[in-house]
Amino acid sequence: MKRLTVLIIILVGLRSFAQDKPFRLHINGYINNMQSVLFDSIKGNWTNDNLLHNRINLSISYKSSLTFHMSARTRLFTGETVKYFPSYADFIKNSNNFFNLSWNLVNEPSVLLNTTIDRFYVEFNKGNFDITVGKQRINWAKTFVWNPNDLFNNYSFFDFDYPERPGSDAIDAVYYISPMTNIELAGKLDKDTSLTTAMRLSTTIGTYDLQMIGGILAQNDYVIGIGWTGYIGQITFRGEASYIRPRKNFADTTGQTVASVGLDYSVGKSTTLMLEFLYNQQKGHYQINSPMDFYTAPMNIKHLSFAEYNIFAQITTSPYPLLNMSMATMFFPKKKGLFLMPNITYSLSNNADLTLVGQFFKGKFNTLSSQELKIFAIFLRLSLSFGK
Repeated sequence: MKRLTVLIIILVGLRSFAQDKPFRLHINGYINNMQSVLFDSIKGNWTNDNLLHNRINLSISYKSSLTFHMSARTRLFTGETVKYFPSYADFIKNSNNFFNLSWNLVNEPSVLLNTTIDRFYVEFNKGNFDITVGKQRINWAKTFVWNPNDLFNNYSFFDFDYPERPGSDAIDAVYYISPMTNIELAGKLDKDTSLTTAMRLSTTIGTYDLQMIGGILAQNDYVIGIGWTGYIGQITFRGEASYIRPRKNFADTTGQTVASVGLDYSVGKSTTLMLEFLYNQQKGHYQINSPMDFYTAPMNIKHLSFAEYNIFAQITTSPYPLLNMSMATMFFPKKKGLFLMPNITYSLSNNADLTLVGQFFKGKFNTLSSQELKIFAIFLRLSLSFGK
């Protein structure tokens, strides 16, 4: 609580300081209320939960060269997950970052209130050089669902209620050789003080944006990779591939190839078709013991999937200006697995949306019981945004 009080004082001081030119202050965010239900069959036990979620984004810019940015998400959890899973509070509080800026302000048998600062960085721009220091998101992804080139802050596609995605405690430096080419160096620390360092060369050739990466993942593995985004006629063609090999006993061990390829195609002005494929040589080796395991994985690019071969397809359409609909599907052939996620979003006003999401998991994943797993989930969310 003392840390939170100090942080509030600092923010108030920054706001007052930023009122004077040439400083500029920007504040925006949203408030969501989401009701959810989880079950394995209609006749089985249902788990009902509610999440009240507030996010605040604050940035202070000095001229065009220096920017301070902070984002905090405060979540109030109530319902049966909090009530019947005592370790849930620790799960929400803990992170894989070196600096764990997360606090459980209220932790009672039926209610949990958590505040987490997931962005806290300073960005400096000078000529052809940019450097960012602090808790940030380093986005090296090219594909949509699985990102073998994202060495620093991979995420789970299933966690749709976190569009900002997780960040890392990192330093990121970019030098622009030309408008089309740049070199980027980045490094991050995890909570166990393991260091990930990598370099990326980005350039444009014709209609293709290309990148080559190389580095060391969590001090344990060498990584090299390539990524691209371009066009085949009217189809967007994306891809990422990484090869990972242990540093220890380098000559006596085998490596791991992880590669994803995707296609996007627009039909008319309101419909988009998407197809993506992932090959993960190491296969899915970790267990799925609870529904939370779907939302927390992966921690890094070595654990991107539950299966060796993974297929994703999605259709998104807007039949009316205020209505957006999508259906996402994943297939895991060797696991006899299937994932479905229909999504309907209706715009109530300029700053309010109502969203209905369904999720269905089915397959023979690595479970304690070695039996087929089935999970149904339904989410109803009201979102109110504010600021610019």
